[in-house]
Amino acid sequence: MLLAGDIGGTNTRLWLLSPTGKVVKRWNEKTSDFESLEEALATLLPKDAAVTAACFGVAGPVASGRCTATNFPWRVDEKRIARSLGAKVLIVNDLVALAWGTTTAKQVTSIAKRPAKKGATVAVIAAGTGLGEAALIWHHDSYIPLATEGGHADFAPRSALEAEVLAFFQERLSGRVSVERVLSGEGIGGLYDFFAMGKRAPKPFATATDRNVAIVESALEGSNRAAVSAVELFVSLYGAEAGNLALRTMASGGVWVCGSIAIALARLIQSRTFYEAFTSKGRFEPMLRAVPLALCADANVGLRGAASCALALTRR
Repeated sequence: MLLAGDIGGTNTRLWLLSPTGKVVKRWNEKTSDFESLEEALATLLPKDAAVTAACFGVAGPVASGRCTATNFPWRVDEKRIARSLGAKVLIVNDLVALAWGTTTAKQVTSIAKRPAKKGATVAVIAAGTGLGEAALIWHHDSYIPLATEGGHADFAPRSALEAEVLAFFQERLSGRVSVERVLSGEGIGGLYDFFAMGKRAPKPFATATDRNVAIVESALEGSNRAAVSAVELFVSLYGAEAGNLALRTMASGGVWVCGSIAIALARLIQSRTFYEAFTSKGRFEPMLRAVPLALCADANVGLRGAASCALALTRR
């Protein structure tokens, strides 16, 4: 059997697959319900599941097969997991798994359809609990994923309003503000608080199971002006950061916008607001307007990438 995992700050999602890669069982659990990946596997996997190869995409930097997760208190060790499963195991950054998955992704919508350039770099960006960024680099006859921690670069305002947003987040965080602090689920909540300053927040936001989801839903309904303003700015900032990633990686092969927030805001991600922020890069605007841009609404794209990796492990 094969095992694929997408391990994030909110959810731990697993697929158990047949040796040919067919999914036979799925799990979607709260990451906070477990103290470690080992505990999650011991709790969820059937006792008779003979796993031969596994790949886990984990939301955090991976070095020498080890990862200290960024937004949840897990330390994942490739060798330790391999011993516990009795299998070949690979730990990768979650955006590396996601980048692999885009090569077989479903539910893809073009935002800017441009001629594909064979062998050109492709960039992937995904906002959710955190902000992930990665690239696919063409080498000989296939892509190699490049992990980054670009989501933790400095947040840079483009306008007087965004300078006020930066100052607001600096005060809230007592210092430095990374892009992820603004472009994430918590970032949506922070932007709402910025626009709602001096106003009483609606009760549903205070009592909602997930406040940030409630803000997005209210914005899409148009029922709360502060929520609408927060989400509109979020979409513009998201487009701008996607364009920054395209510049940093020379992603003439295209940019994929993925992740739970992109799926929730699909209509707005496909809007002029997102695209104009993506392309508004001064002298490099013509280059950005030539870049293919697509929204991936496939919630399983990271698991697809991890599954492909696990299958490849069996051939080594």
